[in-house]
Order: sequence, then structure tokens, then C-alpha cells
Amino acid sequence: MDKELVRAFVLECKQEQEWKERLKANHIEFDDYFKYSGEVEGFTEDYKEYLGANTYANLKAKLREKKCRKEYFREYWKKYKLNLI
Repeated sequence: MDKELVRAFVLECKQEQEWKERLKANHIEFDDYFKYSGEVEGFTEDYKEYLGANTYANLKAKLREKKCRKEYFREYWKKYKLNLI
């Protein structure tokens, strides 16, 4: 085999090992900082109302998005054309 290819392969392996070591050094174990209780919060009435209101707002926003560009500008000019004169 060519010596340059072997050197390149060895260098690449060393770089990959260094990269794995740096990744491991920069990784934070959250279990060391936070305690997991194992409990899950249930759905309260307030949270259910929040989800319902949020769903309604998202549906309303999606309905506004369906308007095509031409219709949007047509309405815009109808509303603001009178104010420019």
C-alpha cells in the first residue's frame, strides 16, 4: 500500500478519536444536576382550557393563511385607498 494513504488513514482515525473525546468532555449529564421524581403532572382544568384556547387560536390563524395574495392586496387597497386621497 501507499505510505501516504496509510498516514492519511491513521491521521483520520486520530482525528475521529479526538472528536469523540471532545464530544464526551462537552456532554453534560442531566442526571447529575436534576433529580427525576418519576411523577407526571396530570391534566388540570386550567390546562385543558389553555389547550382549547390555543387550538382555537391556531385554527383561526390557519384560516387567515388560506387567503391568497391577490385577495389580501385587494382588501388592503379597498381599506387604505380612501385614506391616501
